[in-house]
Parts: sequence; structure tokens; C-alpha cells
Amino acid sequence: MVRPSIRNAAAFAFLILLAGPAAANEISFAGKKIDMLIGSSPGGGTDLSSRLIGDYLVKYLPGHPTIVYRNIPGGQGLKSLNYFATQVKPDGLTFSGGSQGHFDPAGRGQASIQFDPLTFKYIGGVNRGGTMMIVRKEALKRLADPTAKRVIMPAETGAGASTGPQMALWGMEYLHWNMRVVVGYSGTPAMILAAMQGEADCMASSSSSQLQPLLDNPAFELIAQLGDMDENGKFVPRSSLKNVPVFADMVGPKVPSDKQDLFRAWLQTQYIDKWFALPANTPDDIVKVYEAAFRHLEKDADFIRAAKLQFGPDFGTTSAHNMTGLVGGMVKNAARVDAFMAALRQKYGVEAK
Repeated sequence: MVRPSIRNAAAFAFLILLAGPAAANEISFAGKKIDMLIGSSPGGGTDLSSRLIGDYLVKYLPGHPTIVYRNIPGGQGLKSLNYFATQVKPDGLTFSGGSQGHFDPAGRGQASIQFDPLTFKYIGGVNRGGTMMIVRKEALKRLADPTAKRVIMPAETGAGASTGPQMALWGMEYLHWNMRVVVGYSGTPAMILAAMQGEADCMASSSSSQLQPLLDNPAFELIAQLGDMDENGKFVPRSSLKNVPVFADMVGPKVPSDKQDLFRAWLQTQYIDKWFALPANTPDDIVKVYEAAFRHLEKDADFIRAAKLQFGPDFGTTSAHNMTGLVGGMVKNAARVDAFMAALRQKYGVEAK
């Protein structure tokens, strides 16, 4: 007969064997430091959204680690993403925040590219309701007059890829906008300042908070919005901008039938706003922990309040699953969209480097 103490010991040992693998797989970042890489300069939309996500994400990561933000600007995100893909260990201690422009098809054609966006482990994304274009009212007549001084649209260095400059190119091609894209600005704050000082005539951003100085200025007027995407994939106005024309409705009817699918593909790629990802080969259990933390922050009342205050009432999040699909679709259509946009950049003298 087995004595009770021996029986209890055996039962306890059996339970330890059952619990052992689960305990071993339990992930905790207690006492750890998480690095978040940001492929842009401080102060812009990518930087602001990345810091907001990071502040709340660590709140829901097990062990509540601290977070350190590392801005690595250069080459429209190329420098940061090359480092992310080649130097970062897939151990959950580093993740990246970036924008749609960092996956520019033109950029991926560079010989110096060392990353593949399809291999990243996406944990979610941010969508701020689509890019808005605002123009100085005095310049509106010039926009429609090919004999007048051209309307100046500022763009970041290497940012023929950003949505605003690309909207300008579609507008020049199919709406006959009398516009010129000037590349060479360091970031959103510099472009806002240029518009305020009269150096530029318009500006485009998906962040209403960043555009607020121009939105509050009676000398400027919103003329177009990319809009939000409904459950059927149709672009619709932001809830707060019901009376501002949707870009798809403005340009779509003017695009010839053989370019309609190309225009739709471009619109879908622009819906990717800000993305957040772990490096390739990150173990699934770590990815799941990050995804769960992202789902928690989506429901955090303080986060939602801060996000709407920072980015506007149409701020929303994109799930890991949807972000993975959007990036896949973007890469799938990259060659066709890139070739067409490169032709437009060449036609209208916009730098692509």
C-alpha cells in the first residue's frame, strides 16, 4: 500500500510534469527594456503614432517592460528597416513602427535594400482616416489655370512615395491640376511651416492634429480626402469630413478604363497608414503575446482618448491579420503601381530618389 505522503508527492510530481512545458513557454518581459525603432525624424506622424502605440503596448506586455524609442531616419525608412532586418534579434526585445511610404515600391528597387516587408511579423496598425489635402484659397484659381503660377506641394526628401505627392500626380494627370511637387523637406513640421509662411501653397497629411494650424487658418481650404474604407472596400468620407470630396470620386471617373484597376490598386496601397511589426523569424509565441497586447490597447479608454486627441476623431486601428493582408496586396501590385507612378514622376519632374 502506498503511503499518503508518497502518493501526494507522486501526484505533485505528475502535476509538475504537466505544467512544466506551459511554464517554460510562459513569456515575461519583467525587468527588460524594449527598443522601438522608428524610421523617421522626431515630430512627424510616424514618430507620434509609434510613440503613442509603444507607450500603451508595454502596459499590456507581460512583465510591463520599459520602452526606449530610437529614431533612425534616412532614405524614407530604408536605413531603419535595413537595420531592423539585418541586425535585430527576433527575441521580442525590439519591434518597429513605420509608414506606408517606407514600403515604397520605388525604394524596394534600390540595390541597397536589405529587407522584405512580407517577412515581418505584423502586430497591428493605425489608420487616421486617410490623407487630406488642404490648399491656400488664393491658390485655388491657379490650380485650375494652366497659364498661372503653379501651386506648390511640398514633399519630404525621397518622398515621391508619400500619399500627398502621389495624389498631386494623379491630380495633375487626370484633373489637369496646375501643380508642382517640390521635394527636399525634412518632415511634416517643416512642410506645415512652409505652407504657413507662403513658401508652399498646400499640404497633405492624414493627421488632422498636424494639419490643425492650417485647418484653423481661414486662408486655407480642404479640397480632397482619401477617406476611410467601408466593409465593401469602397472609399467613403471621414465621419468628420462629410462635405469634403473623396479623391476616388474626383479622379476615378476621369481615369481611362485600361487604368481603372491600376488606380484601385494604388488606392488600396494608400490605405496602409502606420504599421507595427516584429522582425522576421520571431517565434510564434512571442508574436501572439504582442498581438494580444495590441488588442488590449485598442480597447484602452485612455489610449482611445489620447489617440483621438492626437490624430483626430477618425483615428482607428488595423488588426494584425488585416495589416498582413494589406501589405501582401501592396507588394503584389507593387511592380505595376511603381511603373506607373515612376512614369508620372518623370513626366512632371518629381525626384524619385
